[in-house]
Amino acid sequence: MKTVCLHPGQIHASHQRAGTQLIAIDGALRLTYRDPSLDWLMDLSPRVRVDLDTGDVHVCSCNAWVEVEVVGETTTMGLLAKRGVMDRSIEKLTAWLKEKSRSAFAKA
Repeated sequence: MKTVCLHPGQIHASHQRAGTQLIAIDGALRLTYRDPSLDWLMDLSPRVRVDLDTGDVHVCSCNAWVEVEVVGETTTMGLLAKRGVMDRSIEKLTAWLKEKSRSAFAKA
């Protein structure tokens, strides 16, 4: 998990993948992002706004640029990224290669 400490007036903007959890660890946050399925509307696409209090979690339903701002005093936010399909595929390939190399050495 990655943690970010924000102060009043600061905005943390980053690209988040679908399934990423944004957690308000200490303080209140406001998340703002656009649903990319409505990109064809250009600047007219509605923004999604979500307010989180301490302990609340929001799961991103789509890949989007998410802006996080503080509501009130200093806030700590946690980002828990969902592991991607590519990450799991690489782990499986690495495990398979290790097993094959072990069996090749065992035969020799």
